[in-house]
Amino acid sequence: LDEGADPNEACAWNMTPLITAAALGHADIADALLAAGADTQPVAWRRLPFERQRLGGAAEWARQRGHDELAARL
Repeated sequence: LDEGADPNEACAWNMTPLITAAALGHADIADALLAAGADTQPVAWRRLPFERQRLGGAAEWARQRGHDELAARL
């Protein structure tokens, strides 16, 4: 991020860094990404497999995996 990386750049599976951090419960990384302007919503719903569309944005990914405190902040 310090070198200009896009906080909303999705991986090959269309997972953004924030959604990945939320799903894994990495609150410190999620905070850094949010400060850098990361979007909490999924990137390109139309390209996501059905099961990822159901889960939606970063808060839903965190909640689904039991990271309720992080989900509430997102």
